[in-house]
Order: sequence, then structure tokens, then C-alpha cells
Amino acid sequence: MKAGDAAGLPRTRRTALVLLAALFGAALFAVLLRGTALDWFLAGLPAAVLAMACLPKLWAAAGGLSVERVLEPGGKEGELSVRLIFHGRWMPPLLLVQVREQLENLAAAERKPLVLTRWLLPWLSKEWTAHYRVSGLGRGVYQFAPATVVVTDPLGLACGMLKLAAPGSFTVLPQPEETGVFRALSMSEKKASEPGGFAGEGGGKSAGRGGAGPLNRIYREGDSLRRIDWRLAAKGRGLHTRLDEHGASPVMLVLLDLDQRSYRETGADGQLDACAGLAARALMDAGANGCTVRLQAGAEAEVKVAPGDSRAARTAALLLARAVPAPGAGAAESLERLLLGKQLTVGSRIVILTAGWDIKLWEQLADLSRAARCGLELHVPIRSTLPLQARQEREQWAKKSGVSLAWFSLDASRRQGWKGRLSIREEDGHGWQAWS
Repeated sequence: MKAGDAAGLPRTRRTALVLLAALFGAALFAVLLRGTALDWFLAGLPAAVLAMACLPKLWAAAGGLSVERVLEPGGKEGELSVRLIFHGRWMPPLLLVQVREQLENLAAAERKPLVLTRWLLPWLSKEWTAHYRVSGLGRGVYQFAPATVVVTDPLGLACGMLKLAAPGSFTVLPQPEETGVFRALSMSEKKASEPGGFAGEGGGKSAGRGGAGPLNRIYREGDSLRRIDWRLAAKGRGLHTRLDEHGASPVMLVLLDLDQRSYRETGADGQLDACAGLAARALMDAGANGCTVRLQAGAEAEVKVAPGDSRAARTAALLLARAVPAPGAGAAESLERLLLGKQLTVGSRIVILTAGWDIKLWEQLADLSRAARCGLELHVPIRSTLPLQARQEREQWAKKSGVSLAWFSLDASRRQGWKGRLSIREEDGHGWQAWS
């Protein structure tokens, strides 16, 4: 056990035990010398206390205690019911039992576990239950550490500790942000899937269908002459490039920035959850508009979601739930890898969700998008206390660079860490004490 994990655990009072042993020795010596009733009483009292102090260690060693963990979803989003069922070989005789739980979010930006403790008095049963409910769980992958059980005597002189394996883990999927936060995206989703225009260029409309099947867009320098729709050109509609099922059709790329430098501030978990929620909303809106989306969340984590593909949508949701900041998982690195690997189709739409505030990062993303001849949208969760001047400077930069910039304001409750948003309630009316 690490030093930090020992906070709040009972410990053996060695000094008190030494004093009791000395008192018992003196009383026993008096019994041997005089043997009066008072001497016997003074010897029996510390002997009884010392015998009681031996019970925790003996019961911990021979009690045969085991635990079973039962996880059940609650009635609300982000709510979980946890039941710990303890089985013992014998009833704990006059002992106090402390149950210590440790829950960790493996996908959080702030990797600090939540520790819960509860005192129980299971004197009359070989089996007892600790039942509590956790609400306010955000996106992430949660895992329970082995349960720590400490038994001690009523005077708190000695204790015995057990670590009981009780595997338990669960995943909370990100909740899409409310309708309206992606209004600009949802209104233009179908246009975005057509390569009609991107940051820094004109010609933002598609020519629609030019025949029996293939999609068309305005011709751009560098397009293959073999893909020019000469039928439309003969009708006097200008040059258009065909995009049929045999060609690479533009799609919408949703990229979740997982650069560790973007999530260093207090409340980074709320920002990361907001970015994941915005990505989930983008996937939902794109599916409703019949558009294909490529989701990139991490160095090697990618999934393509077609309209109506529920399995791919589920995979994307799990990918967002497991997303965690890591080296090399930033938006700029991911976009550069896609560009070097020639995996970006000209005219695609790039939507980046980032908590990064560095203007140099944004300029790098804009340069990469222009190099790929794709449109760029930045969606940034911000604090309500952000200076207005800083926002205006970045809005002016976005307008000048041809980048679509959208803010998403986070209230005070969402700027807390994942532990600060939790609420713990004991089912039998008693509370669990939590350490940060």
C-alpha cells in the first residue's frame, strides 16, 4: 500500500499496548507477592483488554472473509448502485469493521482516485452487506481497487487488515451536448459532406447530381481530367468533377484533441468531457443528416461511422469514453499523420474539439487544413470568466484565417474534477466519508 493510501485507516496503538502489558506484569507480580482480591482484579482487567486486542488479528487470519461486488445501473444518467456482500466463516466477536473503497477513472485528465470508507457493526451475522449509490458519474472508464477491510476492537487498540479481491469496472458513455450547441454544424451537415468549399477558398456549393448516380463538385486545379463531367460542361454549366462510389468522396472528420498540454488547468476533466460530448453531438447530427463521419480520438484510435450503422456508432461512443490525454495524441499530430498518409480527401470537413488555448496550435491546425485543402472548424469549451479581449482576438484571427470558430461555455459545476461532481448516498441512511 502506498503512503497516500493509508490516510484514514485505523492503526494499532503500540504504545498503549506496551503500557497495558507493563501494567499487567506489575499486577501479576503483585498477585504472586500478596494474592489479594484487589490484586487479582487489577491483573484481570488489563488481561481482558489485552485478550480483546488479540481478537482482530485472530479473526482477520482465521475468519475466512470474502466479498462479492454487485454493480447495478441507477435510474438516472451517470448513476450506479454498488453492493458489497461480505461472507465470513465466523461472526466477528465484538469487533468493529471498516470497509474502504477506492474508485479510479482511467480516462480522466486528473488521475486521482476517490476513496470511500464506512464503519459497520456485524456482530450477529456471518454475512452482511454494504450498499451505496454513486451519482454524477461523467464520461470515463471506472475501475474499483481491491476492497480494504480493517477490523478493530471496540477500544481501537489493535487492528487487522485484509485486502479482498472484488473485481469491478464499468464504462460511462459521453452524453451528447444539448441540441443547439452544434447548430451551425447540424444546419450545414449535408453541405459539409459534399466537397463544396473549405477555409480560405470560395465556391461552397455542390452542383448536385449530374447524371445517373455520381455526385459532382466544381472543378479545382489538380483534379484528374478523367473525372470531369463533360455532360455538364456540354450543357454550359462549367467544369465539374465527378465523385462516384469508385472515388474518394469527402467526409466529415471529427478530431478530439488529446494533447496533454491542453488539459493542465484545474477542471480539465470537465473540459475533456465537454469535448467528448460535443463529438457525440456531432456524430448524432451527422447521422441524422445522412453523412459519414470519421472519428479520430488518439494516436491510433479511429472509427468510421456511416448513417444508420449502430455498431459503428457504439464503437465510436466507447472510443470517446476511453479517450485520455497522452503524448502524441494531440490534434496537430493526428492531423499531420493523416496528411502525410494521404488519408484526407480534398474538400472534406475537419471539426476539431479542443480545450487548447494556444494560438500557435490553432495556426498549425489551420496550415495543415489548408495543405489538405479541407475546411476547418474549431469548437472550444471555455470558462465564463475568460477575458473578452482574448476571445475577440481569437475570433478576429479565425475570421482572417478562414476558420470557423465556436465557443462552448462551461458553468461552474462542469469545471470541477470528476470527483467533485460525484454524490455518494448510503442506501440504509448512513453516509460514506470521502477523502480527496
